[in-house]
Amino acid sequence: MRTTQEQGARLEDELKTKAVVVQEKAEKADAFAEEVGREKAKVNTEAEKANMEAVKCAQIREQVSEKKEECTRDVKAAVPLVQQAEAALDVLDKKEFNELKAFTRPPPGVDLVCEAAMHLQAGVDPVIEVDKKGRVKDRTWKGSQKMMNDPTRFLQNLKNFKSHIDDGNVPAQNVEEARRLK
Repeated sequence: MRTTQEQGARLEDELKTKAVVVQEKAEKADAFAEEVGREKAKVNTEAEKANMEAVKCAQIREQVSEKKEECTRDVKAAVPLVQQAEAALDVLDKKEFNELKAFTRPPPGVDLVCEAAMHLQAGVDPVIEVDKKGRVKDRTWKGSQKMMNDPTRFLQNLKNFKSHIDDGNVPAQNVEEARRLK
């Protein structure tokens, strides 16, 4: 019986020891579960943010695609106009510009075309004086005549103007100023 009591006491001690170990492991498991829960919450939050960003990116991608299509259509429509303008410049010569700048008052519409040329070339052609904001200082016929003072240079500037646009050397404000003319 004593052996049984000793075995029972030993088993009871082992049980207490194992109960402590089990309790420690349970506490560690609970702490680990809490940590996993916190990390999962962080992951869920980050996943939500990533999903929102993905939606925004998809919207931006769609807008860029639409803008690209619009630009492609605009360029396609502009190419024939540019070719016509280049062909028109090829038939002009120094003599015609000398005749044009000799007018005291140009024919209707010519003054607007010359003023538009000044606005477009503002800051590109050093002969055209601009203010601090890059706008043409003298928008009058006299300013246009000054721009055409050297007809050969002026004609060459007109022929080279497309490359200035292609290279991004023409400020958007120049185009806006030219469009305002009526």
